[in-house]
Amino acid sequence: MRPSNKVYCFIAAFSLLLSGCATTAQNNSSEHSQSNQRMTASAIYSVGKEAMNIGDHQAAIRHFNTLITQYPVDKFALQGQLELAYAYHKIGQSSSTIATTERFINNHPQHKNSDYAYYL
Repeated sequence: MRPSNKVYCFIAAFSLLLSGCATTAQNNSSEHSQSNQRMTASAIYSVGKEAMNIGDHQAAIRHFNTLITQYPVDKFALQGQLELAYAYHKIGQSSSTIATTERFINNHPQHKNSDYAYYL
């Protein structure tokens, strides 16, 4: 095999390897969202809280958003809104923190934890 053919073979093999990695990441993401769809509100909330406890705020944000979207009137979704605001605060996304807390305060002005939303 000539040297130029070896280079082409290497590039082709490397491209296949990279495309395989991209497919795996996409599959993992869809599996993650499908597993969240089968979970109860309390389970999604617990996973989000655990992500917060270990400092994975991005994962917590994904879980709390899923919780709020799938179970908008559940008591866990209500607390999840406050947790979501705190997660945004922890990663420095002030505009998202403010939007989330304002939405909570506007929708639940008499809630026992509305003072926490004002605090954030």
